[in-house]
Amino acid sequence: MIPLSLEARNFMAYEHLALDFSQFQIACLSGPNGSGKSSILDAMTWALFEKSRANFSEEVIRLGAQEVQVQFSFELEGQTYRILRSKQRSSGKSSGKAALEFQVKSDDGFRSLTGKSVTKTQLEIINTLHMDYGLFINSSFILQGRADVFTTSSAKERKEVLADILNLKQYDLLQDKAKAKRNQFLLDKQQIQGQITQIELQLSSELFLKDQHLSLKEEYQTLSETLSNQLRLQTELESEKQQLNQARLQLEHALNRQEQLSVELQKKESDRLSLSQEKSRIQKLIDQQDAITQGYQFLQSLIEKQDQLEMLYTDYLHQQEVLRADQNEWLKLQHVKEKELQQAKNNLQNLRKEEKQWLNLLAECETIEKDWQALQNCQAEAISLEEKARVYRELEKELWSQAQKMKAFKAEKTAECQRLKAQLSADRLSLEQLKPLTETIRGLESDMENLEQMQSELEQVTAKGQSCKHLSQSLAEKITALQEIQAEIGEKTRKMQNHAADHCPLCERLLSPDDVALLLNKYQLDLEKTHQEREALERESIENEALAANCRHAFVRLTRELKHKDGLLQKLAQARLEAAKLQDLQLILKEREAVLLSAECWQESQAWQTEQTIHDALKERIEKLEYSEALHLKLQTELRHRQAAAVRHHELVKAQEAMKRLLPQLNAAKAESEALEQAYLSQAFGWEIRKKISDLEDQLRPLAHLPETINQNKAELQRLRVYQQKWEALKAGQESWEQLLLQEQRLQDDLKHLQSEALSLTTQLAELPALNARQEALSAQLTPLLSALSVTQNRERELHAKLFSLEKELSVMSALKEELLTNQSQFQGLENEHRLYTELVEIFGQKGIQAVVIENALPEIEQAANDLLSQMTEGRMHLKFQTLKSLKSRDALSETLDIFISDELGTRSYETFSAGEAFRVNFAIRLAISRTLARRAGAKLQTLVIDEGFGSQDTQGKSRLVEAINAVSNLYACILVITHVDDLKSLFPTRIEVQKFPEGSRIQLLQ
Repeated sequence: MIPLSLEARNFMAYEHLALDFSQFQIACLSGPNGSGKSSILDAMTWALFEKSRANFSEEVIRLGAQEVQVQFSFELEGQTYRILRSKQRSSGKSSGKAALEFQVKSDDGFRSLTGKSVTKTQLEIINTLHMDYGLFINSSFILQGRADVFTTSSAKERKEVLADILNLKQYDLLQDKAKAKRNQFLLDKQQIQGQITQIELQLSSELFLKDQHLSLKEEYQTLSETLSNQLRLQTELESEKQQLNQARLQLEHALNRQEQLSVELQKKESDRLSLSQEKSRIQKLIDQQDAITQGYQFLQSLIEKQDQLEMLYTDYLHQQEVLRADQNEWLKLQHVKEKELQQAKNNLQNLRKEEKQWLNLLAECETIEKDWQALQNCQAEAISLEEKARVYRELEKELWSQAQKMKAFKAEKTAECQRLKAQLSADRLSLEQLKPLTETIRGLESDMENLEQMQSELEQVTAKGQSCKHLSQSLAEKITALQEIQAEIGEKTRKMQNHAADHCPLCERLLSPDDVALLLNKYQLDLEKTHQEREALERESIENEALAANCRHAFVRLTRELKHKDGLLQKLAQARLEAAKLQDLQLILKEREAVLLSAECWQESQAWQTEQTIHDALKERIEKLEYSEALHLKLQTELRHRQAAAVRHHELVKAQEAMKRLLPQLNAAKAESEALEQAYLSQAFGWEIRKKISDLEDQLRPLAHLPETINQNKAELQRLRVYQQKWEALKAGQESWEQLLLQEQRLQDDLKHLQSEALSLTTQLAELPALNARQEALSAQLTPLLSALSVTQNRERELHAKLFSLEKELSVMSALKEELLTNQSQFQGLENEHRLYTELVEIFGQKGIQAVVIENALPEIEQAANDLLSQMTEGRMHLKFQTLKSLKSRDALSETLDIFISDELGTRSYETFSAGEAFRVNFAIRLAISRTLARRAGAKLQTLVIDEGFGSQDTQGKSRLVEAINAVSNLYACILVITHVDDLKSLFPTRIEVQKFPEGSRIQLLQ
């Protein structure tokens, strides 16, 4: 990924940020602390991944702004991509809106790669880059204080640092999850084991329960037969007892019926007496029939008369209501006419007041018109002066801008002349050093030819020494393996010699004495064979050590002679570089002298003459304008004083229009008021309602005595109401006379029947004593039988409950057997899962897959670091990682991660090298790790950002940093170094200066 351009609005300290990466390959980003240098990198990572140093996305929004926008363009594998990301600040409970656009450049412009959501678009960006935020930071960025953290750590801590850089913490998380699963399966397994033990303990009592169930079942069958016989006898006795009870019930019913008959006979006699009294009452009414009929007919005639009077009275009341309504309507009509008259008088009075007001204003007409004309003249003159003032201000602004431009032009040309003079003076001094420098180069080249021959010999010796070292390590490993085999064979021999049983102590197979002897012989032969192989390897190791010692002596001799090669190379390269610069300087010197001559005549240049012409033309236009600011202010003051004339003129026009409208309204209002007053005084309205009221009063006068007549008729009706009751009683008695005669006959028949039934019941009740005696005998037989039956039933229920309980326990035993099989199967599954996750804990641990990843990554990092180190040291230095070392306390190996460096002086540990040499190693290893991370992710690493990655440096250290960066510049398309040290930024050809202002930070590209 090669950055092309970065634009941002309201991002952290920047109100507006624009940076074109295509203008440089290597640049230094400098500025005071807190000015916003690292915010530029944050803008890149926020655009790519929506992540930065801020904890939350909204924290990147500039204070006081509501939205942040970032546009980042980059090139990848020949394609140009563009990302546009924005974020709004949250308001209340609603979260801020986020937007993300991903585009690729085509022949027709940019084509969208944006997904359906921000998440899918982000995934598309990560897939295109082949890296996420963590990988991008660890590969492309060398952060402050992190560049040498790997090399400066102890050998034990280096693996932890490398694991952190390689993002192996994910395996720690997987190991924690595997441990949790393993522990959970262990707890489940222990729980299942406890359940299995408990079930087996419960199943141990199954045989006892079966025997007890069989014994109780036999007893239950015998008891069932006895209970059956007792129940049969009880049924027979109960049946006979029921028959006796039924007979007794019949006799008791007869006794009750006898008592009821006595009551019924008394009631019938009472009914016969009441019937006789009713016949006497009806007979009296029949004797008074003529008088009752006459009184009833007179009552009916009075009722008809009363109905007619009440209808007439209802009509009288209705007409009175109509009269009152008409009288109210007349009063309302009078009130309306009076109100209309008063309103007409008020309207006329208001119009006369308005007329008087406008007449007073019209009297001042001449004065108002004069003031109005003066105001219009003043306004016309003010408009003309306003236009002149606008043109005057614009010309003054252009004149000031032109003067500033000419001032800046003059200062620029003067500074350019001074700079060119200083450069010419320095260049002339430098040219004087060219001759002695040429002789120095010839001497250094002669010395370098001799050293090159020694270097070739040193490389041969180094290669032979490395071969001896590798062979020595291989022989040591083989000897160690043979020692282990010998120890194992010796242990097997010891066990077999000390064993007296028939079974093999190693494989538990049956062995005969011949088999034992055969095995001991085989072990002895294997031991002799391994001993011979070990002696041969030890001889070869001694020879290899002698050859290695010769190589070391030769290496020390050659490296001692080549000790000053680096210094000589640096001197030669520096001398050649200086000579080339001085040769180029001769050509540049003549060009600069011509440029200086041209710069000193800047006042005669066409650009200066053009600017001077523009300045004079602006001054001439201002003079021709003839604008006076004092006159303008005086006119504005006069205009404010005359503003009241406009108001008075507006009121005059309004008065003239009002008078034209008011005169017709006055005449109409006066005529309307006089007509209404005449009509009200003569009451020339409502004649229909007044005639209707008079007619109703004439109709109601004859009916005034009607209430008195109605009251008299009501009193007479009340007196004659008794004939209504007697008439109704007479009719009812006549209708029920025949019915009473029939009831009397039926009563006599019922009395005869009841007397006959009473005689029959007396005969039946004579059998009751014998029936009572038989019942007592049956009760004497049933009492002991029921007692014995109760005992048998209780025992039967008890046995039944025990049998049910035993059968339930036996069914539980059956279910427990099935549960036992299920638990045993489940226990086996949990055992397998526990074993699997135990293995996963070891695999995900530091000695498992993490160690494999580190072991696989180290050769790649070592190779990449040696390639970079070779470029920076011209092949003089070579590094190697050692992951195992021998323990001094015992004959064994332990894990480590040591760094050994080979140079012309030999192979030494990293810690013994000086600061300058260690710096190159640190830089090479850190870049190698970055490139390895990118390659393993499938990404192409073309950008490098160094945030003062090697801490505080002295003058020599700063030079080494620039030298190292230049040495690897061919590997990267863009290198950006962040620093606030002035001495360091001056060593770079391109600088990006960051300055902080109250309104926000700004950047300036200097080349």
